[in-house]
Amino acid sequence: MEDRDLQHQLDALLQRIEAIESRLEDVLPKEKSKAPPPPPVAPAVPQKSIEPAKPVEPASQVTMTEGTELQALDQRPETPQTPVKSTASGSINETAFGKRVSAAFTNLTLENLVGGRLYAILGALLVIIAAGTMLKLAWDAELFDLLPDQLKCFLAAAFGGALIVSGEVARRKISAWASIGLTTAGLGVLYATSYAAWDVFEVVPASVGFILLVATSGLGIFLGARAKLLSVAALSLIGGYLSPLMFMDTDSSTYTLPVYLIALLLVGLILCARSGNTYALLRSISWWGTIGFGTLWIMTSPSVSAWTHMIFIACVWATIQLELVYSATQHQLTTLPRDENADELIGWDVIRPLASSFTTTAWAIALALMTCHNQGLDTGTWLIPVGLATALLAASAQKVGLRTILCTRPTDDLQRLATVFVTEAGALVFVAMSIAFGDWTGVIAWTVLGVGAVVAGDRLNSKALIVYGIITQAIGGTNLMLLEWWVVTVVDADFAGGFTITRGTVLMIVAALGWLITGGLIRRASETGSTWRQAAHFLMGLGITMSLIGFLNDQSTSLQATWVLIVLSALIMTVGTYLTSRGLHTYGIVIQFLTFLMIVMVGHWWDISEQLQFAGIVLTPWWWPMLALSGVTFASSQVLSRIDVEDRRQMAIGLAAFAIAMLFLGVLHEEASHTSVLVVWLLFSAGAFTLQTVRPELCLSKTGFIGTVLTIWPWIQSIEGRWEDQSNPLGFTNGLWWGLIVSVAIWFAAIMERRLNPGHRSSRYLAAFGMGLATLLVLVATSHEVARIASETFTAESGQRAAVSIWWGLFAIGLLIPGFLRDAPWVRYAGLSLLALAAAKAVLYDLASVSGVWRAVSFLVLGLLMLGVGLIYARVMSKRHPTEPAPTSSD
Repeated sequence: MEDRDLQHQLDALLQRIEAIESRLEDVLPKEKSKAPPPPPVAPAVPQKSIEPAKPVEPASQVTMTEGTELQALDQRPETPQTPVKSTASGSINETAFGKRVSAAFTNLTLENLVGGRLYAILGALLVIIAAGTMLKLAWDAELFDLLPDQLKCFLAAAFGGALIVSGEVARRKISAWASIGLTTAGLGVLYATSYAAWDVFEVVPASVGFILLVATSGLGIFLGARAKLLSVAALSLIGGYLSPLMFMDTDSSTYTLPVYLIALLLVGLILCARSGNTYALLRSISWWGTIGFGTLWIMTSPSVSAWTHMIFIACVWATIQLELVYSATQHQLTTLPRDENADELIGWDVIRPLASSFTTTAWAIALALMTCHNQGLDTGTWLIPVGLATALLAASAQKVGLRTILCTRPTDDLQRLATVFVTEAGALVFVAMSIAFGDWTGVIAWTVLGVGAVVAGDRLNSKALIVYGIITQAIGGTNLMLLEWWVVTVVDADFAGGFTITRGTVLMIVAALGWLITGGLIRRASETGSTWRQAAHFLMGLGITMSLIGFLNDQSTSLQATWVLIVLSALIMTVGTYLTSRGLHTYGIVIQFLTFLMIVMVGHWWDISEQLQFAGIVLTPWWWPMLALSGVTFASSQVLSRIDVEDRRQMAIGLAAFAIAMLFLGVLHEEASHTSVLVVWLLFSAGAFTLQTVRPELCLSKTGFIGTVLTIWPWIQSIEGRWEDQSNPLGFTNGLWWGLIVSVAIWFAAIMERRLNPGHRSSRYLAAFGMGLATLLVLVATSHEVARIASETFTAESGQRAAVSIWWGLFAIGLLIPGFLRDAPWVRYAGLSLLALAAAKAVLYDLASVSGVWRAVSFLVLGLLMLGVGLIYARVMSKRHPTEPAPTSSD
């Protein structure tokens, strides 16, 4: 079947459908009026259900099914048609057929959407482009020179009018969507003709050209409203707002643009108020157009009196608010159902009409105050927000009632709008107070306005209003941080430690209260684990932070800042534990690490002259914040260890180790006694082992073991260059005994690590490492003492060297004995290795300067010694592990 035949059949079918619809509209009301009323007393008798018969198919080659599928009659099976009798309620055949046809054409498929709507819009654009192109070609060919300019404009306007008339005919004969292309094209031609009549041909003056454009916009809005085509009305309204841009360089009256903007605003809002949400797009276009061009007009016309600006601002504000009240009263202003779920937040697209009340008030206040400031009218400006607040409160009280607003949750759009009005009024009162009291109180105004928006959003379950309130508070907080907080202006009070309360401190506390209230409201309305719950915790953490750092200023010291950060981290961890907030816990831990970095980079506690000495330990002013930070960090590890999450437990172990490490670092100082540091470190390590028995999940035994091993460093520092001191008696050198004490402590720490963590492979490895390290430390300490004794006994250097080598050999034998007794192969390996090292030292180093005879004798002695050790070693091993007899030939 060709496209022309198919189109012809579709047109015929559409005509039949329209005829049936018109007949149903004429017949059904009449027959319904003729039907007798039911008897007043007799009970209703159930009627027999009559099955509607299949509609009689029209005499056409194409029929329409339940969808939009078309089928040829010759391809369908023939079914006998049974006539159906009519009842008192009308023709069953016609009613059923009408419902089927209506259902078929209300179900828009891709084919209907493309063919019936998209092509109409594209066709309108092509007509406008084609008309412009043809006019351009005719102009270039000088064909229009034969016609006067007035006739050119008239013909173009007539062409546009013909397109509009054709669109009206199409709307009546076909459908509203069929007329959209012709109507839009005609309006576009009229727009172009009106502009060309003024600017190109100069047939009419600028004022008349502007009137023609306005009339074209009005015609388009009228046609769109009449045909109920939102697109035509919206495009015409946009064209009306764009028309003044074409006449920017012409001289016009001062009052032309504001009056024109108010007129367009009235047109758009009246259409929106009459039709409800169907024309909600016109509200947005009118709002943006009037607010945008109105702001531009006010800012570019400083010579106009302030009263003119004020009247324009008041008219725009009142018109927008009145339309919202009317729409909320007569229609449904938003798409919210009545008694919506109180726990579900509302999106911006739903709450936009209510939010426009906030934005309109903010715009009116900002421009009114700016106008007064530019005109030098700073006195009494606080009356402007008071007047707006009074109007909002009066409207809310008259429509809903203040008691209902304040005591009940809103259930319909009018109550929601009244809640917004009351919230705005409360915020405007504080704005008036901030203006009356001075510029710095503007921070309070921003904070209160933001909190008011959040409160309204909480009562309305509006995510958009909550975000609006957060942004408002962020603006005030940014202004506070940049202008008022850091620089000291007025000192109101002094505290111990150099802390002061300034005006910035008070403002920071006010802003902090705003964030805390906002976070609390959001947390109450959000679900556990949701993004909004996390945002609430973040805002509460921000409020706590601002409340404490407000005590800092440009005169504060780094030590004061450190104390503030320590208190802040402790408070954050406490609140995070109470709220079970993982984010606040992470924030508190980050603050602790930043505080430690600040102490390290700024404090330099290890070389400060201001100090307090006690038993060889030097304590500086930075020791106390280090101690406090260690306590806070350890408490944080206790909190995290109770959370049944693997990464949190691992973090708790790390924090506990970090807390004890800060204690180790805090006692370091360049003037401190190394022996005292050694003793303190041993005490800290013992404390870690003790805490391991109480809190085994923190793995503090490993921290204590590492701390005990680290005591080797202060021992080495204490003996460096001082072991040869002859004042101490032989065998009683401090270095020897402290070395033995450290080795015993490491040995004990290894045993405790293994016993406190039975079955852990890492603990066994650490214990073995600790025992080996303790043995090595004993060897080093005793070797130093043997060398000192040899230097006192022998004058020859070779004798001193030999004494150390002999001691190494004896020490090696001492390792072999427990290695056999305890059946510890690694101990025996160490003894054998040490014996070999002693022999190598004696041969290569000790006897290097001795004569050949003595060298030979030494080799003989060492050889016999090693041979004896080998024989004894083999004998003992053969007894411990006897070998089986060799098999005989008889076996």
